Amino acid sequence: MSREFSVDFSALIYGSLVNSLLEMTEDVNEVNSKLDEIGYRIGLRLAHEFAREKNLERVDTAEKLIKDVLIKNWQTIAGKNSSSRADYTKQNENTFVMTFQPSIFTEYVTIPELYNGIQYTAMLPGALKGIFEIFHYEAEVTLLPSQEPPNQTSGTQKKPTEVKIVITKEIPIAVPKDED
Repeated sequence: MSREFSVDFSALIYGSLVNSLLEMTEDVNEVNSKLDEIGYRIGLRLAHEFAREKNLERVDTAEKLIKDVLIKNWQTIAGKNSSSRADYTKQNENTFVMTFQPSIFTEYVTIPELYNGIQYTAMLPGALKGIFEIFHYEAEVTLLPSQEPPNQTSGTQKKPTEVKIVITKEIPIAVPKDED
């Protein structure tokens, strides 16, 4: 069985997930928190897959992780037929801003005013946090506020999603003690 899947179908499922969470609780902060938690678990899984497929155990620097793992594999995550791209800028030794171009996941999304404050892409910071953790970096990952109006119509071009990543510490690799 092929591991290929439709990005359009995934976007539809994701939209349904966000909608279901909003129906279960109308608390926007709780929905954002749940999306972040789900993203974290997905990030752990993705990192395990990347590490296994690429035979990676450790990446020397956080910047190398961003450049050689996340940026290079973004098309795999976003879908091979996606026009979405990812890029990053380094603000200092431990701070980066990743920019994700609009994809099918965000391009046609309009959030009703009732749910103002929902972070539709809230899974992304959680996923990045999980990926960094697997590669031995503790990171604070936050969505940067969008510069577009809250109820932008779907007929205009969406702004990219920007995520700030601050590496707070490098997690040492645990080496088992010798049994003497």
